[in-house]
Amino acid sequence: MSLLTIKKVGLAYNLETLDIAMPGSMIARPRLYLSPAEVGGVNSLYTTPRGSQGNCIRSHRVYRTIEFLKHHLADRFTEEGLAFRAGVTREHFARLFKSETGESPMSFLRRLRYEEARVILESEEQLGLSIKEVAAQVGIHDLSHFVRQFESRFGLSPERYRKEMLRRVSYLTFRQ
Repeated sequence: MSLLTIKKVGLAYNLETLDIAMPGSMIARPRLYLSPAEVGGVNSLYTTPRGSQGNCIRSHRVYRTIEFLKHHLADRFTEEGLAFRAGVTREHFARLFKSETGESPMSFLRRLRYEEARVILESEEQLGLSIKEVAAQVGIHDLSHFVRQFESRFGLSPERYRKEMLRRVSYLTFRQ
């Protein structure tokens, strides 16, 4: 016998199955990351949280941590604080996170922050933000560090990246 619950959590659907087949044994098997299409939704472009190797995240602790980080990029974090939030020791959390994502929690957070900065710089709605404001919005408060790291990751300084993206957008718009 199984108990099945589906809840919408943010943009994701959380499906949990609780097997009560054998007397005295209750095995909870979470299967997170169902797309709306898998539960009857229409958004087939939905992307599930994935580690750096492209695999789906299986651990609910890692999944919840990633979702929390996505919504709180501007905050400061320590690995100990994230482990406490996940309810495990720092060592166990680091091992679990690395096995699921292929990166340490802090490396993952840095990558997440720079990816979000890149998205903000590409956004026409965010043109009014200075580079310093973009950096602060993703939780990086040292502007020179932000510029150096952004350039090493994407090959262009944030300012040049924004100009290049705007040039490409205006070129594509002009061609249509």
